[in-house]
Amino acid sequence: MTILSGRCRIIDKISGQISELNPGDSLFVHDSSRVTWYIVEDVTKVFFGRKADRF
Repeated sequence: MTILSGRCRIIDKISGQISELNPGDSLFVHDSSRVTWYIVEDVTKVFFGRKADRF
């Protein structure tokens, strides 16, 4: 995903990794990942999803 506007913090529930995202930042999230979103400012994002079994 790529953040177009706003700011957020995404925390991976398994690893505890924290990603702070601002406009222009991108993040790859694996299928079946469990994350928590903390919205600092309203976010607009572009998100692309793909599965091997062609969902």
